[in-house]
Amino acid sequence: MKSLVFIFINFLFQFSFLPTLGWQIAIPNLVLISAVVVGFGKSFQSSFGWILLAGFLFEIFSFSFWNLNLITFIVVGVLAWFIKNIFLDERKSFLLDVLFWFLIKIIWDLFLKLNFILTNLFDKSFQPTIIFNFSGDYFLEIMIFIVSGLVFSLFWSLIEKPSIKKS
Repeated sequence: MKSLVFIFINFLFQFSFLPTLGWQIAIPNLVLISAVVVGFGKSFQSSFGWILLAGFLFEIFSFSFWNLNLITFIVVGVLAWFIKNIFLDERKSFLLDVLFWFLIKIIWDLFLKLNFILTNLFDKSFQPTIIFNFSGDYFLEIMIFIVSGLVFSLFWSLIEKPSIKKS
């Protein structure tokens, strides 16, 4: 129940409160971050269920064509589960956590750009552009995503396994 509430609160926060701030950079995908954080230590089926739920929530308000955001959510969520639980399971390092969130951000942006290309492929006026525009704003967006992922991971670990013991 805590997982569902955590994902739903982040969903509401991302789609109702953060857009009103009028930031010049993109808002980090809190729904993706919370779904990945909730599914960290769980089985693949449980993690896939949380990613699927988060993908449906994200798809409701994304207003995209052909529901490609749900597919992107599933692919990125499965890759995140495999990276975290297969490759980084035994290793506890801050730099590996930073690298993990960096990879998730790059994979998410790559799939979003591919979705955009697939959606506009048959438009005659569509001109494919460079996949990534490495500007200062993009690096700031990556840093905000990484910090959000690290903070959410820490927050979720405190919620999931409180360290305060009763005497």
